[in-house]
Amino acid sequence: MGTNNREDPTLRDVLRAIAAMTPKRIEVSSGVCASTIRAWRNGKTRSPQNKTMEFALRAAGFHRVIVKIGE
Repeated sequence: MGTNNREDPTLRDVLRAIAAMTPKRIEVSSGVCASTIRAWRNGKTRSPQNKTMEFALRAAGFHRVIVKIGE
């Protein structure tokens, strides 16, 4: 993925993680509006808030970890 691509790489990963869940189920589990999830999926949102993505991930049973690579 080049720097000219406007897709947020974190959003791409979140969408993969929550793919099996319906927007309504995510809303009920996380408080993130179903319309927000639909906007992510249809490409209307390019840079969502980190906390919103985190809530959706947790609703799907994921915990994000930051790992240093290299050096």
